[in-house]
Amino acid sequence: MYLEEALDRYLLQLAADGRSGHTRRQCARHVRLLNRWLVEEGKANDIDKLDHEDIAAFLASDVVVHRSDGKPRKPASANGL
Repeated sequence: MYLEEALDRYLLQLAADGRSGHTRRQCARHVRLLNRWLVEEGKANDIDKLDHEDIAAFLASDVVVHRSDGKPRKPASANGL
């Protein structure tokens, strides 16, 4: 299963659980950020091929630790990912 399909299923479950639209949109942004990073890094976005090292590399990447303007992201924002 690819990341986008897994995200769609997860978002459906969040909606069924009564989670707010804000929560669902934030989750979608974070997973899509991961997906974009995987593509840019030339890594598979097949969740069966992802491991903890891929996720760790993403969380340590500039995409997570810096904002789109290049300034450092607040630790609380990065921790939210």
